[in-house]
Amino acid sequence: MRCVDTSTSTDLNQEVVTSLGKFALTGPLQPRIWIDADKQTVMWDAVSTAVSYDVYRGSLAGLVDTDSDGLPDGGYGDCQNHLDSDLTDTVYVDPDTPAIGAGFTYLVAFVDSSGPTGLGNTAAGLRREVTMVCP
Repeated sequence: MRCVDTSTSTDLNQEVVTSLGKFALTGPLQPRIWIDADKQTVMWDAVSTAVSYDVYRGSLAGLVDTDSDGLPDGGYGDCQNHLDSDLTDTVYVDPDTPAIGAGFTYLVAFVDSSGPTGLGNTAAGLRREVTMVCP
């Protein structure tokens, strides 16, 4: 997976940035997520069965794992759906700009006809959790 530090536009190799629900994010079938040149527009590939998407934003600094449990100490972020005018498209425009030297991480999950699909698992098989689940 790729993590984009939106303050410097430097790509960082991190495992814990994006997910599209129950899809595994390994190998060539990994969905793409990217940040536009404006450093505020997050876009991702559509999922054919999705009826909507949930976007979570966390801090880049929160990705550290000092307790060695395989999960980021700062979690995966909070739901941003209240700031997204169209939950059915594959675009989220973040109204905030990170502080200099900081950055945001984004986790994108989808909702299909049976409901939320969850946030997937890490490469180590650990379930991803967020502090505030999207309603």
